[in-house]
Amino acid sequence: MGCYLSKPPGKESHNGNALQEGPQPGAEIGLPQPYQDPRSIDQDNNFPLDERDIASVSAEELLSGFLTAPQLHHYGAVTVSRISKHLVIKGGPGVAKSEAENMKFAFEALQLPVPRDAKFQGPWFTDYGAGPFDTLGELEDWCNHKIDVCVMVKQLPPGTPRFEFKDIVLTHQDLAPRNLVLDKDMKLWVLDWGCAGVYPKGFEQAALQVQAWNKEYAEMVLGKLSDHQSIVIEQLADIAYGLSTGRAL
Repeated sequence: MGCYLSKPPGKESHNGNALQEGPQPGAEIGLPQPYQDPRSIDQDNNFPLDERDIASVSAEELLSGFLTAPQLHHYGAVTVSRISKHLVIKGGPGVAKSEAENMKFAFEALQLPVPRDAKFQGPWFTDYGAGPFDTLGELEDWCNHKIDVCVMVKQLPPGTPRFEFKDIVLTHQDLAPRNLVLDKDMKLWVLDWGCAGVYPKGFEQAALQVQAWNKEYAEMVLGKLSDHQSIVIEQLADIAYGLSTGRAL
């Protein structure tokens, strides 16, 4: 399990493990819905690690708090448990150590307002055997192999332009509106760094276009950028088959 500690963006909680409720009004039938324990937003609740100095809490106590505290959010392989009035733990098989590392880098190097993390543990997770890559050349070769896969199965024509990466930047890769929170002091907080990493220029824009689930929002943001990476965006769209159906080839 990988996990990190962060300040919750808003509300508080109660203790214990409640039964999951049925679908909420307006929920789409047939699609799994995130679960939230109602006690996790109860301001009067006593949480497992209230009034504790988190720096002095053992790993065993953190794990116990994570497992017993009410769940502020649970979806798939990711759980956010409310362990005190001001702290949550995000954990589960779907949380990688890299998420905390990316948040730490964003805070220290870029002064971005992100949830602060403390202790964390767990292996590095990768999808479909992709990476981590030791060099930019390795990433470029991997992406170009996906072009070869798409050409082989006639998803792309022979002679499709190859990737040529030059600069790399810290990339969030999930800048959807749900991950941008404006606080009472008008400071914008960037949440959910689970997809972040150091990638070539253009990856952020391509991810924004396909992950925002809001075409108007994506077009608005992309339209305000002076360095529109249209070539990389198009190339990543071209290898979609190799990244999904043909991922094992």
